[in-house]
Amino acid sequence: MSRSSITSLLVILSLVSLLSMLFITGCADSQQTADVSLEEVGFFKVGHRGARGLMPENTIPSFKKAIEVGANTIEFDVHITKDEKVVIYHDNSFTPEYTTKPDGSDIAEDEREMYTFYQMDYVDIKEFIVGEKPYPAFPEQERLKSYAPLLTEMIAKIEKFTDKHE
Repeated sequence: MSRSSITSLLVILSLVSLLSMLFITGCADSQQTADVSLEEVGFFKVGHRGARGLMPENTIPSFKKAIEVGANTIEFDVHITKDEKVVIYHDNSFTPEYTTKPDGSDIAEDEREMYTFYQMDYVDIKEFIVGEKPYPAFPEQERLKSYAPLLTEMIAKIEKFTDKHE
């Protein structure tokens, strides 16, 4: 499957998902909802990039923490790598504010373009360190050494985690 086909598929899946959420939450008219309690409404409790304020964003530990604190929906971004894997990360290249090179050194702003995901194989992407560096935007965020996971890995690990914690 070509990169453009995968990207198109992801866009279509995202749109279908969004439209489904809007349809489901917007179907009831005001007469039908008058007798429904708040518990029955089923609000989405969204973990933005997992539990971004508590754990390094878009990492497996962040997604687990979001579920632990009550999220029933997890929002994240994906990108296609050079070797056509789907990696979870917010930007299309590593963010120097909270990610370091595999040796622990900082990513200079002028180097950032060298680390654009569609130009890198996942085996190289996984070596970069997410979350060990203090992130001033979220001073309460726990510092730990993590990485940008693959979508397939995240799904498998979060399914296993939720099965154990039901």
